[in-house]
Amino acid sequence: MLALLAVAGCSAHDGAAPQTVASPSLVEMRAEMLRSIQYSCPKVVRPASEPDLPDRREVFAELFLFEGPSATVKAQRLSDLSALATDPTLQLLGAPHLVAQLEQQAESTFVEHIGASQQASLYRLALLPRESSDGSVVLELGVTLQLPNPTGVVPAPTGKTTFTMAGADQQLLLGSSALPHRQDRALLALVKYWRLRDEQDLRTVFECKMQQRNTEVRRRQRNEEIAR
Repeated sequence: MLALLAVAGCSAHDGAAPQTVASPSLVEMRAEMLRSIQYSCPKVVRPASEPDLPDRREVFAELFLFEGPSATVKAQRLSDLSALATDPTLQLLGAPHLVAQLEQQAESTFVEHIGASQQASLYRLALLPRESSDGSVVLELGVTLQLPNPTGVVPAPTGKTTFTMAGADQQLLLGSSALPHRQDRALLALVKYWRLRDEQDLRTVFECKMQQRNTEVRRRQRNEEIAR
């Protein structure tokens, strides 16, 4: 996954002098992230004459995890995700990516906060993809949070919540779950997955992420030029 993150942050080299682009504000950054997860990547078209390769049986999942008031989280709809960019009561916990084999759980552990903290943070993410009879994938997500720790006790308290989400390849999925430590607050997950059958599928995802990144950089450059 480190390779993917490195590729996603690079732009294609065309011989032109590099241009300096100002760092986006928090709202702009969230808006860019929401546009990226809604970006449609091309499907791989394989010629009929191409030999069948062994199926990798993998899933690449892109996630955005938010924490906020239960009423605000439950009010979110896929038809209008603008509040995820602009509502200050919704805290972005992370935007991780995971690759997992079908029927096998993959885990990623994030940085543990040492000392006092006032907010929950993302500590561990587990993904178990299961293939349905119709070819779609059911995603079982386990999200472990490091809970607020105002006194700085060691080890810091944690709590886990789970999601089960189902849908087609590249379909945007939305789910919510109550936080383990506060029933008045909830966790929101925005998820998209790609079914990976061979190296060509993986390459297509990499190239798509590069294109998304370049599109956002150009958009920011145009906005800066207009504002001058």
